[in-house]
Amino acid sequence: MDWQVTADARTRRDLDPDALVQVGDELALFDASVAGQGQDVSIVLTVSAVDDPGAALTAGLEVVEGALRRYGVDVEAWVAGEALSAAEADRRLSEPPMPEIVSATEAAEILGVSRQRVHQLLAEHAGFPPPLVRLGAGPLWLADTIRAFAAGWERRPGRPPTNAVAS
Repeated sequence: MDWQVTADARTRRDLDPDALVQVGDELALFDASVAGQGQDVSIVLTVSAVDDPGAALTAGLEVVEGALRRYGVDVEAWVAGEALSAAEADRRLSEPPMPEIVSATEAAEILGVSRQRVHQLLAEHAGFPPPLVRLGAGPLWLADTIRAFAAGWERRPGRPPTNAVAS
C-alpha cells in the first residue's frame, strides 16, 4: 500500500537553498516535494510497502531525516507529521481549498427569503450566525453556518400582528 507522508521540521539553522535542492533530488525516488524557508522545512513523499499509517510515518521521517543529515541540515524538532492513504490524499485534494462563502444574496437563496430579510434576521434574530467578515459590499458568511441556521430555524410565515390600537 502507498502512503503520502508529510514531515514538517524546524532546523537548527537557516536552510541552505542548494541543500534543499539536493535533498529534493535524492528524494525524487519517493515522488517527494521539498519546501523550506528560514529554519522551517516541509517534505511530502510517498512511502510504500508498509501496512499502517504509524509505520509509514516512522519510515517517512527516517528517510527525510537521513536525507537532510546527508546535506548538512540538522533537525531541531519535528513540528508535524502525517501519513495518509493514497485514497485519503486524493480525497483531500478533491476538496475545495477554501470554505464556501456567501453574501446576503446567496444566504437569501439558501433560506428561501429576500436579501432584505437576511439583513433583518442579522439585526433581530439572536440565533442568526454572525458574518465571517464585513466588506464594503456587505457581510459574508460561511455557507455551512447559514445552512445550519436554516436547518434549525422555526419559520413563522406571514407578518407578525401589530400592537396598534384602533381608534
